[in-house]
Amino acid sequence: KEEFGIYCKKFKFIIRLPIRLPHKKKLIHYYFCEDWKGKPESYEAEKIFWIDPKEFSILDFEIDRTAAKEFLKMLKKGGI
Repeated sequence: KEEFGIYCKKFKFIIRLPIRLPHKKKLIHYYFCEDWKGKPESYEAEKIFWIDPKEFSILDFEIDRTAAKEFLKMLKKGGI
């Protein structure tokens, strides 16, 4: 609930990716929330928005584009 103001009832792990910050390395975990309770709101990001897969290039960070592409691969294979 911390980032989007929703309670995720059912989720699936997508990918874990490393990110290098100025003073440390960190692992970012990406999940797909299939069912939720509440209204999504932006608590940590500037805004929440939906995009078409053809628009992945508008995502600011390569790590997010990589996670989004992995999500699509899983979706096509029937893993989601």
